[in-house]
Amino acid sequence: LIEDRLKDYPFLYELKGDINFNKGDFNSAIKEYEKAIHSFKEVFNPSTDLIKFSLIKTYLQSNNKKELKKSIMVLEEILLNNPNWSYLWRLLAKSSGKLNKKGVYYIALAEEALIKKNFIKAKKYVDMANRQAKLPTSYRLRGADILARINVIKHSNK
Repeated sequence: LIEDRLKDYPFLYELKGDINFNKGDFNSAIKEYEKAIHSFKEVFNPSTDLIKFSLIKTYLQSNNKKELKKSIMVLEEILLNNPNWSYLWRLLAKSSGKLNKKGVYYIALAEEALIKKNFIKAKKYVDMANRQAKLPTSYRLRGADILARINVIKHSNK
């Protein structure tokens, strides 16, 4: 069988995941995307991030708390390699919003606004995030970094 010969070929699993996603079989799609990601041997491969992106979109379809938590973890991984991919920040906001993690939600929206050069909105979201008692330290620091980047940009444009 061709599947036996291609069992370690990640793009076969990705294709199966895409097919299952399009059929609305999200649980099967998740399994196939996870197989694709695990079949990559390298530590980082840009293709892995694209498959993880598909996995995240599938996690978000489930509205399952466990899957939503996984989506945040995977998004944080991908954002390390792609910090300027604004749609990833939007998806992080969506995932964290569904889990009622308001601080993370606002920081993600602030990052997206900053990438889109909407500095007023970015500052507003950081201010809203900082009012959240349960804002994780890493996101509080990210908010401070956003404000610092806004100030640098404003002063360099004068």
